[in-house]
Amino acid sequence: MVDLIFSPSKVYELSKYRKRTRNQWARDDPAFIVLLFIFMLVCSVAYGIAFGMTSVGEYGLLMFYTFLQVFVIGSVVATLTSTVANSKMRIVGDAHSVDQHVEWLYAFDIHANALFPTFLLLSVGQYVLLPLLLRPTYSACLFANSLYALGGLTYVYITHLGYRSMPFLNNSQAFLMPAGIVLVSCILLTIFDLNLCRFTIWFVFE
Repeated sequence: MVDLIFSPSKVYELSKYRKRTRNQWARDDPAFIVLLFIFMLVCSVAYGIAFGMTSVGEYGLLMFYTFLQVFVIGSVVATLTSTVANSKMRIVGDAHSVDQHVEWLYAFDIHANALFPTFLLLSVGQYVLLPLLLRPTYSACLFANSLYALGGLTYVYITHLGYRSMPFLNNSQAFLMPAGIVLVSCILLTIFDLNLCRFTIWFVFE
């Protein structure tokens, strides 16, 4: 987790080592995803307390949102990205080479890796900065949307690193393309003074 913050490329060097020693790219230990889910659950409860939630049902809904982010959206992203990588980017070797492909579990690992620093920015960091980000001012909108842009770009970049680490994939830089969508979206929202933090809080807690 520390490496994902300060040197995410090291995480994928470990994936290469795992492939050489165990013949698989994906983690065989679920500890990382379990810890990530627990951290996100604790953060959800902290938000619930901050916004005065009192019922079990409200906290259950927050936990359901967390489950969606980690597992449901992660499964969809892993399916889409591994399918694209295997069908469009995989270098097919000759008859004497071992055929390689992107494992679905490794694609899910990539999602989890990218989600962790994004969670720190857009959940933990946002929580600390809420008094500033929720102000009805243009500067608060600019600050909030910049934070969301940074979170989105972080997710895209770490996802790209994961696929770039696989030597049998070609044109893996295509996974950087969503960065343009993130930037343009955040710029447009800022121009029209639409604060993503205020919108997210309204959607979840109103």
